[in-house]
Amino acid sequence: MGAVGSTSEVTGITGYAGGKDNGGSVCYDNYGKKGHTEVVFMRVPRDKLPSIAQAAWSGLFNDGERQDLANKGSPYRAAIGFRGGKFGSPELAKVFDDVAGGQASLEAGSGNEEDTLKQ
Repeated sequence: MGAVGSTSEVTGITGYAGGKDNGGSVCYDNYGKKGHTEVVFMRVPRDKLPSIAQAAWSGLFNDGERQDLANKGSPYRAAIGFRGGKFGSPELAKVFDDVAGGQASLEAGSGNEEDTLKQ
């Protein structure tokens, strides 16, 4: 991993996002109850996005089936954020649609969603 702010390397920060309850602290023991999911912020150079997306998809899923069966449900739902949202970054959203090969679709979220894989 590169240093935060580097434009030539992939960087990441972990946390919780996607819930509507933002009051008080959000931490490991209550994020699911507040409607959040585990997330990793990554700054990825645009030319690396297809290979990063492919690596993530193939590492997490096999023929569309989640490999980690213990971590399921709303607190572990898939979440991807783009600057401007799905509709503000259609070229980025298309990369993920292409990688998923019809096994998943990218949907705009509003918070507190269920696990999109229904597992």
